[in-house]
Amino acid sequence: MAEVLEEIREAAEKRGYRVEEEKDTLIVAHPHVPVLRLRLALRGDRLEARLDTDGLRDYLDDLVEERGAEEARSIIEDALDDIGELVAHVEAVAKKHGVVLENRVRSDALDVLDELEDILET
Repeated sequence: MAEVLEEIREAAEKRGYRVEEEKDTLIVAHPHVPVLRLRLALRGDRLEARLDTDGLRDYLDDLVEERGAEEARSIIEDALDDIGELVAHVEAVAKKHGVVLENRVRSDALDVLDELEDILET
């Protein structure tokens, strides 16, 4: 199953993402919003996809202060769209290799947007 992670790694790096590996887990950092990290953990015939957003609040605070509300929203939405496209590719790779994808990225992305809205409302 390691070939699944290697194929995903290659695709992510071609798209400009920085990729780190820990055992059977890839951590894929967005090239423009590095606080948004896709965590892909291979567990047998299952691949769990989540967004790791440690440090998100501080990053968003700084982004809104530096760029303003509308530009910050645009940057975050674009980054989440990019990650969504990568996850669609991950899903295709997983399916090709007979691996079940447990995709939690959508709900995690909504949490990111909620956090941004909280900052913009204050």
